[in-house]
Amino acid sequence: TGKPLLANDPHLGIQMPSIWYAIGLHCAPVSADCPYNVVGVALSPTPSVIIGHNDRIAWGITNVNPDVQDYFVEKINPSNPNQYEFQGKMEDFQVVRETIKLKGGGEETIEIKISRHGPIMTPVLQGITEPLALQWTATRERSDVLNGVLAIDRARNFEEFRNALRKFDVPSQNFVYADVDGNIGYQMPGNVPIRAKGDGSVPVPGWTGEYEWKGYIPFDELPFAYNPPTHYIATANNQVVPSTYKYLITNDWSAPYRAMRLSELLKSKDKLSLDDFKSIQSDITSIPLQALQKKIAALSFEKEKVLPNRAMEFVKTWDGRLETENIGGAILQATYLRVIKNIFASRLDADLLNAYLDTGIAPRAFLLNALEQPSSEWWDDPGTPLKETRDDILKKSFEQGADDL
Repeated sequence: TGKPLLANDPHLGIQMPSIWYAIGLHCAPVSADCPYNVVGVALSPTPSVIIGHNDRIAWGITNVNPDVQDYFVEKINPSNPNQYEFQGKMEDFQVVRETIKLKGGGEETIEIKISRHGPIMTPVLQGITEPLALQWTATRERSDVLNGVLAIDRARNFEEFRNALRKFDVPSQNFVYADVDGNIGYQMPGNVPIRAKGDGSVPVPGWTGEYEWKGYIPFDELPFAYNPPTHYIATANNQVVPSTYKYLITNDWSAPYRAMRLSELLKSKDKLSLDDFKSIQSDITSIPLQALQKKIAALSFEKEKVLPNRAMEFVKTWDGRLETENIGGAILQATYLRVIKNIFASRLDADLLNAYLDTGIAPRAFLLNALEQPSSEWWDDPGTPLKETRDDILKKSFEQGADDL
């Protein structure tokens, strides 16, 4: 139609009570004193539309997943457990006592110590003895996010929308935007720390002052777009800045496959309809398994190996879609799990391997890189005297995957 289409899928799990509830805020009449005419969804305790549209603009959100939490190892004063060291001087912990009423009667009081870096989390961290303070943007300052959401609800154009997002300090989100005048846009808001040293990936000394947060990435230097030349914006928790971006947002972006698929589908036709958007949102094509399919399909097995040869017939004709009754996709998924286990079982203990698999993102990204390096040392099993290659592990995993099914 020449007007923008906007679709959003926060893909949060179904719960009871629900995370979202549908809400409309309609002033009668709409005026400067009562400017709301907006519908969408809200979180249950908040009187504001977090995702939705008013009569001028529409917006949707997904998580950026920035690194906004750091652990600091505090050095406790040996002669006074209520003090800790910072740059050669002792500082007093802020001590907060919380009384918790117990089911069935009675109560329990817990004591929380808070350093300049945040609350000491050690009592609730299993197996940890070091005094670890959690510094987190969500607890460091009082948030203004509710006023930010209400300002979004009132916004009439992209400038007002962006200004509203200056208050959206926590949690950082990918905001996509469209309006009735035909404009589209994107903005990442939120407090993302600038570290004096380090990248926040491991606990750091809290007493030296070397790893302090120097502030947050300035709002006007956070990623944004307005009417880009591509004529579309697609975001799916993927990396939203180039590797040359001057600040660290995170080292743990989600895998790019959903964003790649969105872009592929958005560029597949000259004009897109509402039905096209429905189809895009319900797409079930797996880019990682398609990459694995190409390598598996190039393998060959002896004729007497009936099971892998029969399985190969389904793999070669698989269309890339993970439908419920899809045999080829199931075989490739079973193969994928076996590949990861065959690579890492001799390198990680069972609990760590399961935790790695549960991330979903990391092993898929690893595998796509490894598939293009047939002689990589990752393919060699350190538990055997042989020097395995990619195809050795893929053949073994394919046979095991077919057998598992």
